[in-house]
Amino acid sequence: MPFTAALLLSENAEVFLITLTMVGSVLLGWKLLGPVVQALARRLEPRAVPNPASASELANLRVRVQELEAQHGRLLELEDRLNFAERMLAPRRDAARLPAGGEQ
Repeated sequence: MPFTAALLLSENAEVFLITLTMVGSVLLGWKLLGPVVQALARRLEPRAVPNPASASELANLRVRVQELEAQHGRLLELEDRLNFAERMLAPRRDAARLPAGGEQ
């Protein structure tokens, strides 16, 4: 009698090996073909079309931000001028409060 693998395996073992081979093949195919299927699905999805109204709103917002930045710079300059004026006036105000000629 010729020596074959079928003679060594029982019927339950053959069913187990066939099932194991099928499950392994499915898992391997899933692992290898999964990224390809995902890439194809992404290509088939509809792409967002830019809305012309939102583009004009974006341009308007950019202009407004530039204007606000310019005004912010002007505000900082005014704060510096106010601080300078307060420093110049403070010694005069303090001198008027002090008693004259060494009186205490």
